Amino acid sequence: MYQLQQLASSTPVLQCRTYYLNLGSNEITAIPKLLKLLDVKDCLISIDAMGCQKEIVKSILKGKGNYLLAVKGNQERLYKAVKEALS
Repeated sequence: MYQLQQLASSTPVLQCRTYYLNLGSNEITAIPKLLKLLDVKDCLISIDAMGCQKEIVKSILKGKGNYLLAVKGNQERLYKAVKEALS
């Protein structure tokens, strides 16, 4: 079971909706299914380190969305590249 929170601020009032979905056995397979349900155009998609996968990023970009992904040290090359870019 996955929890998806949708936040919208097109008005002065922040709107929040929560969905509970059963879309597979793990986040890496469930996230692409969730993204297919959403119109991500011009949206910022924030995903924890588990979702830092090339196919997930491609899906977001295909939908003309933006992304903010967490990177952990166990992804050594990516972690090093991000750390150097921000130094």
